[in-house]
Amino acid sequence: MAKKETKNLTSRPQIEATRRWEERNRLHARKKNYQRSARLFVRTYADKDDMDELNEIFSNENPNSSEDENQELKEIEDDKA
Repeated sequence: MAKKETKNLTSRPQIEATRRWEERNRLHARKKNYQRSARLFVRTYADKDDMDELNEIFSNENPNSSEDENQELKEIEDDKA
C-alpha cells in the first residue's frame, strides 16, 4: 500500500534548517517539548488532585521555586516601604 502524499506548507529547506537548529540546541528543544506537554496536560486533563500534586512537587523539589517566592517577598517589601 502506497503512502498518501500530503502537501506540506513548510518548505523542505525550512524543515531541514529547523532540524539542524534542534540538533545544535538539544537542551532548549527538549525543554520546550516538555513545556508544551505539561501545558497540554494541565489545560486538558489535570484535575484538582493532579494540580495539588504538581504544585507540591514544584514547591518542594524544584530549585526555581524559591527564587519566585523570594522575588514576591521583595516586591511586597518594596511596596510597604
